[in-house]
Amino acid sequence: MFVFLASSGDAPSAQRDVAISGITGRVLPALKLSLQPGWQAAANLPGKSELSIAADPSGVTSVDVILSETGLSGTSLVALPLEMRTNEAYELELVLISSEGCAPAITASIGSARASGSSVAPRATEVSPNKASIDLMGCVNPVTVLRGPRISARGNFTAPGNALSVDLNLSISPNSAIQCLWRVSFRMSLHPS
Repeated sequence: MFVFLASSGDAPSAQRDVAISGITGRVLPALKLSLQPGWQAAANLPGKSELSIAADPSGVTSVDVILSETGLSGTSLVALPLEMRTNEAYELELVLISSEGCAPAITASIGSARASGSSVAPRATEVSPNKASIDLMGCVNPVTVLRGPRISARGNFTAPGNALSVDLNLSISPNSAIQCLWRVSFRMSLHPS
C-alpha cells in the first residue's frame, strides 16, 4: 500500500517535539536471615554433650531451631550467631513452635551487633534490642527481640561484607528430672518494620 501526503504553503519547520518522561517505582523488601557458617562448631560446648541443637532455614527470612536434651544437666548457655541482610528497616521475631516432654525454662536475649564489612549501611549497628530477657516458652505469639535500620548498602544475599552479625543468647535452666527427654522448637524470622 502506498500513501502520498501533500501539503501546500510554507515548508514545515525543523522544530522537534521534546517529551520528558520519568519512571517511578519501588524496590521490594529484601531480607535474609541465616546462621553464620561454622555455627555448629560454636554450639558444641564441652561437657554439654547431652544438649542437641539443630537449625534449618524455613525460607529466606526465617530459621527454625530445635533444642533437645536427655538426662540431668546444669545451666547451659548457647549463643546462636545470626547473619542478617536487609535493604530496609526490619524486626527480628521469635515464636515457639512446639514444646515436648519436661522442657526447662529457656530465656533469650540479643548480644552485640557487628558489621561484617564495608558494604554495611552506616547506621546498621544502631539496633534496638528488647531490653528484657524473653521467656521462650511463653512466646506462643511472635515477640519482637530486635529492631534496626537498613543493613546492606549494596550487594546481594551472598555478597561478602554486607551483613550484620548478631548473637541470639539462650540460657537453658537446669533439668533435674532423671531420664527426662525434652524437645523445644522455635522460629526466628525477619520482617520489614
